[in-house]
Amino acid sequence: MSRPLHVLLAKEPRLTNNNDAYTNAFQLNFDYRRVQISYLPVLHLSPTLTATKDIQERFRAELLPLGIICTSPRATKILAEVLSTFPIDHPARNQLVYFVVGQSTAAPLRKINIKNIIGEDNSGNASKLSSLVIEHYSTCTTTTTTTTTTTTTSVIGGNTTNTTISTIASSNPPPNSYLFFCGNTHKDTLPKVLTSRQVPFIEVQIYDSCPVEPEKLQWPEQSPDWLVFFSPNGVRAALAGSKSAGWPLALSKHAAIGRTTAIFMSSMGLSIDAVSPEPNSDSLSKCIYFSEWEPEGQRCQILSHDGSAGGSWVDIVVAFCGVNNISIKSLSFSSKTFLRLFYSK
Repeated sequence: MSRPLHVLLAKEPRLTNNNDAYTNAFQLNFDYRRVQISYLPVLHLSPTLTATKDIQERFRAELLPLGIICTSPRATKILAEVLSTFPIDHPARNQLVYFVVGQSTAAPLRKINIKNIIGEDNSGNASKLSSLVIEHYSTCTTTTTTTTTTTTTSVIGGNTTNTTISTIASSNPPPNSYLFFCGNTHKDTLPKVLTSRQVPFIEVQIYDSCPVEPEKLQWPEQSPDWLVFFSPNGVRAALAGSKSAGWPLALSKHAAIGRTTAIFMSSMGLSIDAVSPEPNSDSLSKCIYFSEWEPEGQRCQILSHDGSAGGSWVDIVVAFCGVNNISIKSLSFSSKTFLRLFYSK
């Protein structure tokens, strides 16, 4: 029996009701073929020291925010933990609207029975989410016009004159902002779009994202079939600790969550074999499934200088890099793709 397809996710595992969403999605979309999902935490994600206080203070103001924006599950997890301590009838739990990117980001809020969530099913990235926020803001800021008519009486030369004066008054909503709960590093897509459309928002940092020390990365003993990256910071952390892996990263196929991560991977010399358009397990598993069905490259061996069969391409390139103190990651896209396609494990 052939070994299962091994997919290594460069992220922390996250279980919901003891279920792993990625394992479930891959098994389903691969028609229950043998797939092994494992994790490589490359980033430490932890609440800031003042996260709880900062969240509580934002909801104590007399004027509630126009809405809450979260683009990561980590942000909603921290937020939900604080909101769960509020009374059930608190406005933050039953009045505010929450804008999220995808189901995984919405999950912590759903768990504490937050109902008014936008973007759970129709927002796969920050760009799409920003359009939903703009749409919501436009409905909040629709100007209502009222006309007030008053009649004044004056006496001029013994004659009484009535004068009607119409006053047009415009009423706008309270000058408040959306709250964008985020980490110390995040893409600037949403802030740029909201700023360009003059949508008021305030960024509130509630967690830190720091790379795991290179020597503490727990790489698997053998190279996975696929290595998946979720953010530019995750790519940096993995490359910084790649020397502790017992195999060159070039041996695995590489997948990216989103275009931004893919562009950064390419800039760092990593080949791109698949890009998941949506940041969720279902989109990623389908993306890799279709990539697996592409025709495989033919495997070959090269001849040594005396005409005998030489080693595999990976043996030769790795040896070359070792002798010349060159990192595998510095190889060009075409070189690494060529290396991987012709390497026989």
